[in-house]
Amino acid sequence: MNTQYKLERKALKFSLLGTVFMAILGFVFAWITDSTAILLDGTFSSVNILLAFTTIIVSRKVTQKESNRFQFRLYQLEPLLNVFKSLFYLVVIILAISTAAIVIYNGGRPIRYNLGVFYALIAMSGCFAMSYLVKWYDQKESTPLLAIEYKGWFIDALLSGAVLITFLIGYLFRDVVASKYLNYIDPIVSISIGLSMIPLNIKMLKNNALDLLYAAPDQTLQNQISSIIRRVTTKYNCLNYHIRLAKTGRITLLYIGVLQEHDLDIHRESIRNELITAFNEKNLSINLVMESFSCLSYPIDRLNSTRKLILKP
Repeated sequence: MNTQYKLERKALKFSLLGTVFMAILGFVFAWITDSTAILLDGTFSSVNILLAFTTIIVSRKVTQKESNRFQFRLYQLEPLLNVFKSLFYLVVIILAISTAAIVIYNGGRPIRYNLGVFYALIAMSGCFAMSYLVKWYDQKESTPLLAIEYKGWFIDALLSGAVLITFLIGYLFRDVVASKYLNYIDPIVSISIGLSMIPLNIKMLKNNALDLLYAAPDQTLQNQISSIIRRVTTKYNCLNYHIRLAKTGRITLLYIGVLQEHDLDIHRESIRNELITAFNEKNLSINLVMESFSCLSYPIDRLNSTRKLILKP
């Protein structure tokens, strides 16, 4: 098995164990302290348990070889899973905001701040540690699944940090501020956390939905690929080239039509091999389809537009 996939699955298994621990911790302390902020934290972790199992399954599927049924493999499973993750997170956030709003309408809720501080310290430390661990694996072997897993842990860490602030305020001012005002701190912080997380999840949803639609990759990657192609085709005195790009999950699909004055068959494999080598050196996961044309066989509409680019008056 490829080293990249071994590291990915190892990181995902660590993530699953951490998620189970955080979910149990969150629900136990939510029950003890009667806190909606902790309940939100625990709910995120419980949703992540299901998603972590699914992520491991998807990781296995996308690394399988092509089959008669799926001849281009299953790379699109990654963005599909990440779309569902984003939707899950948005549903949980909306439910948490609604619950907190009801608590405020009903006059707030008294909670046990001393235990909350203890919980938040453990949860925040654990989530930041897990986000760092997943990020470390992602930096070694970057994959979309680890990138989204890191974001999930980072969101959990921010949630726990906000919970810590909530309980610290309540604990420090418990004898100074009237208790009826302290009862509103927990739901207000829950709403603030939820609202701050919505833009991030919408961005995750948008990016992965575009991957599902085989949209072109970001402009930085397009420029990087175009630069490599330009260098290689110039070396073989090609007149011009025509490219089309699409990205889905961890793979970028590249079509390139290369134009030369004479028949290119003698150079086609050399150009293809040099392109693949250059892409691998840059750690770019690219599926390459290449065609070559001479001026006589190139489609006339493309040839006319190409001549405008390469012929000087």
